[in-house]
Amino acid sequence: MSARSHWQTVWTLLLLLLVPATVGAQERLKPVLEVSFDEAIDVTGQHLRVAAVEAQFDARAKGDRTLSGNRGRLTLEVSPGRRLSPQAEAGTELGLSLTQSWNLGDPAGHGRETARAEREVLSAQIRARALVTRIDAARAWFALRQAEGALVLVEEEINTMISLKKLADRALHAGLSTGSEQAVAQTALVEVRRQALGLEGVRVRAALDLCVAMGGAPSQELKTIGPLPAPGLPSAGILAKLPDRAARLPQVAIHRLQRVAAIARAAEAKARAGRKLSFGVLAQRESSGSSLLFGTAGISFSGSDQGQRQRSKSQAKAAWHDKEASLESNALAAELTDVLHELEHSKEAWSLATDQVLPATTRLLERRQRELAIGEGTLIEVLRSRTLVLQAQRFVADAEISRAWAQVHAWLLITEVALVQPKKESL
Repeated sequence: MSARSHWQTVWTLLLLLLVPATVGAQERLKPVLEVSFDEAIDVTGQHLRVAAVEAQFDARAKGDRTLSGNRGRLTLEVSPGRRLSPQAEAGTELGLSLTQSWNLGDPAGHGRETARAEREVLSAQIRARALVTRIDAARAWFALRQAEGALVLVEEEINTMISLKKLADRALHAGLSTGSEQAVAQTALVEVRRQALGLEGVRVRAALDLCVAMGGAPSQELKTIGPLPAPGLPSAGILAKLPDRAARLPQVAIHRLQRVAAIARAAEAKARAGRKLSFGVLAQRESSGSSLLFGTAGISFSGSDQGQRQRSKSQAKAAWHDKEASLESNALAAELTDVLHELEHSKEAWSLATDQVLPATTRLLERRQRELAIGEGTLIEVLRSRTLVLQAQRFVADAEISRAWAQVHAWLLITEVALVQPKKESL
């Protein structure tokens, strides 16, 4: 066999190792902790972030059931004294009065209305925190799945580069290649190992973030399982209405309800400063031994400025929450518009990655392999093409994650705003 034939045989073996690796599952040890997407977002209902507001709501509901009525305090007065004149009637005297008052402004009714409004604010806060928690957990789950997928690809590439480096060493020792080709293979191996180290750090951080998002103890061994979620979405026409429903999101509802609660507090403060009606009895024991009994009735009028400071504060809060609700609604409408754009953009990126980028880089690599096999190409060109294929594979994997995340993100928000849909349209 000639030296050239021997050389071509060696590089043919190399080409077999350069076939693009497919994205698939690898043999792995049983992970310590595994979590599916459904489990990740279901656990968030018990998250401390949500449980804290739920506990506050329960305490308020329990306490509000004991709110008193319009009856004021029962007042008992004892008035001991001594008659000094005339001298013949001098002696000890005693007066005793018992008075009950009622507030005519109905503060009890206003108080119950205020309490109800404040509980509705807490309910909206529970919804808001639950939504944010679900979105955070979903985003963290996707981030971990993306990091895991990138590690699978780079580990496959490391195995390929290791085998390539070994064959390049053999070719060099046999005098069938130059030292530069061996150096290129070594450099490529070092580079993918460097990428693997960086990706492992990303995976650990993503695992910790998912643990926190789910409200659990941090564990870097957390792993995702199951397929990517693919929730059904309504038609494009219905999706286009999503930004118009921004005011239905709990973040806006909180400000709307805070405004109602502030107005209720102002009305309650005014009611407490209203007129008060009182009835009572007055018993008097005179020094002469006589006993007197009186019935009493009275009405009190508050000053025009009584409770005004509290009313002014509540009215100012109501005005502030009214404007903040509009600002929050506009901001969320912009965010929902971006979610819809993300949905379309991710589909386009997916099509570009699968239909153009990966096929094009694969064809280029195959061409470089054929050129190398017949002695018209170089190993450097093949390795560069191989790098492009790896990048394309990552692009495909990332595009798949982005497309699924965009669908889930839109689905979570649509579910929250309870978008009204025509018949035959479903989430």
